[in-house]
Amino acid sequence: MPRMHHAAEIPENFTINLSTTGRIFGFLKPYWLQVILALICLLAFSTLQLAGPYIIKSAIDGPIADKNYSGLLRLTAIYMMTILGSFIAMFSQIYTMALTGQSIMNDIRKSLFKHIQSLDIRFFDKFPTGWIITRLTSDIETLNELFSSGVVQFIGDSMTLIGIVVIMFSLNTRLTIFVLLSMVLFAVNVILFRKKFRDSFRAVRTKVAALNGFLSEHIRGIHVIQLFNNNLKVREQFDRANQETLNAHLQTVFYFALFVPTVEITSAITIVLLLKYGGFMIQGGGITVGVLVAFFQYARRFFRPIQDMSQQINILQSALASSERIFQVMDMSTGVSEPLEDDAVIPETIVGEIRFENVWFAYNNEEWVMKDVSFVIHPGESIAVVGATGAGKTTLTNLLCRFYDPVRGVIRLDGTDIRKIPLNVLRGFLGLIHQDAFIFNGSIADNIRVGRQGISDMELERIAEQSGLATFINRMSRKFATEVGEGGRRLSAGQKQLVSFMRTISFNPQIVILDEATSNIDTVTESVIQIATEKILKGRTALVVAHRLSTIRNADRIFVFHKGHLAESGTHDELLKKQNGIYPRLHQLYYAGKPG
Repeated sequence: MPRMHHAAEIPENFTINLSTTGRIFGFLKPYWLQVILALICLLAFSTLQLAGPYIIKSAIDGPIADKNYSGLLRLTAIYMMTILGSFIAMFSQIYTMALTGQSIMNDIRKSLFKHIQSLDIRFFDKFPTGWIITRLTSDIETLNELFSSGVVQFIGDSMTLIGIVVIMFSLNTRLTIFVLLSMVLFAVNVILFRKKFRDSFRAVRTKVAALNGFLSEHIRGIHVIQLFNNNLKVREQFDRANQETLNAHLQTVFYFALFVPTVEITSAITIVLLLKYGGFMIQGGGITVGVLVAFFQYARRFFRPIQDMSQQINILQSALASSERIFQVMDMSTGVSEPLEDDAVIPETIVGEIRFENVWFAYNNEEWVMKDVSFVIHPGESIAVVGATGAGKTTLTNLLCRFYDPVRGVIRLDGTDIRKIPLNVLRGFLGLIHQDAFIFNGSIADNIRVGRQGISDMELERIAEQSGLATFINRMSRKFATEVGEGGRRLSAGQKQLVSFMRTISFNPQIVILDEATSNIDTVTESVIQIATEKILKGRTALVVAHRLSTIRNADRIFVFHKGHLAESGTHDELLKKQNGIYPRLHQLYYAGKPG
């Protein structure tokens, strides 16, 4: 059964620091005009909001005290205009930053996906699919709230606080100092909760990634789960993973639920004490009723941005926890790199000579799966590769396609180190058909055109005719337009292999690699592919990881791999004559009793 990728398997090397924060805000750089516009709108909104209490104070101490109703009407009109202006300014700010936030999300997704595409197969061997998908979806989406509201709103709230403090000092210094003393409690609150927020949000992202990985694995393997009646066991595993995710979220909710009321209580206590202290000052003639009313409103507005900022700290902590994972992927370098421009060799065509020179390779550290392998495949030669499971057969094809690079040694194509040939050029010369053909959602034509969208319908038909696969296509309901479903689920294993075969033929590769391409299909389909293979291999260099006796007999030479070594090579008849040889034993065990 596939296993769940636990959180411990996901590296947590990042620390939240100024460098990480700076990289997040670096995404805003291309949109600085929109940010400035949003800031102007927010500044206008804050100014209009600050004007409200002062207008009320002026009305109480002026027209209301003097019973000047025309003056009161004028101030009322001004107050209504500030409300309308506030609406327009806030709408403009929210819309501008929401649009900016979505644009940044689009940029990050494109950049991250492009980088993931450039990473070598080791990356995909190491990290589960759900973990990768989480980086591209929920982790990036977490940044959206930061960019669409958090950044500009934090700046706006800061400006509002400064404006409130300035106005309050202009009204009464002693009352202002009294209000500011409450900030000490808020600062202590932030210091105590900052680390708790950071750790809890990091735990949430880790558990969500693990849960996504579990779901991705087990949904893809649902047929295995049902076949072996393992539903209950898998459900128990899911319940544990789901509970761990819930617990991580609940911890975050607990800290936030404790943090916000602390700010509210601080605000409420300050207001109550302000009313009591202000009342004594009115009795002593130190301030007017209008000043106290204005102060009361400014004090409430003083704590509103603080409350907002407490939520923005929540947003920031969540965004930092997600961003460190996004940057973790962005900072990963590929082990299979493109050649430097000055060293690159770009052949227009090749004759097809393949040379391995003392090649060593290990997937993990020094657990060698290929040990000091050397051989030459001549142009146009057909080589069958045989050996027990784990002998190094598939590794051979992976190295030739540069999915991995050798740890030691050199692989040459027509005498050129393949590391000097750009990847797109190298792989344009190679046609690889795996035993498990991967088919994308869409039509048969879409799958054949992967990498070559310019192939016409007429050319598709020509490829089918030349390869002997036209009968297969004509049997499909809509021929090349037949929809195959996600992963080709509407096709049989043999039909998927036929589509994969046509996809490879469409490139007209000079070197063809068949990695046990007929091991999972029926005899009838195999015979169709066998005929097509004979046609396509003529005049081309071929490397065939084989399991059928007919394929081996037709090969020019056979490479026998054993425990990572190229143990034997020669024709079928030559190898059978070797006494105590590996090939005769393999032939007896695997091939002698199978149909040719």
